[in-house]
Amino acid sequence: MPAIRGKYLKAFLVENNVHFSKTHAMVRELLPLCIDIDAEFKLLSPLLTILDPFAVEFRDPGDDVLLSEVMPAISAVKKVRRFIRGKLGLEKQRRLL
Repeated sequence: MPAIRGKYLKAFLVENNVHFSKTHAMVRELLPLCIDIDAEFKLLSPLLTILDPFAVEFRDPGDDVLLSEVMPAISAVKKVRRFIRGKLGLEKQRRLL
């Protein structure tokens, strides 16, 4: 799931001709660059924070995660995806969040 959010943030930056270093620090490094282009990206901060633990804690095979832990993350990644796809003109912007 964290890879999805990173790919979408990076796609938005590439679409807007913003150069960035290779990083996995989505909230700390990539999100501020997106906010510089479009202030509405601030709305993503709480959603991306929900996804942070999944970038490290549950990365390896055999790591257990409870359904109650993963459901908010699934919801968050869907919202991030819909938001950024809307910004990229890849789908109708029904609701931003």
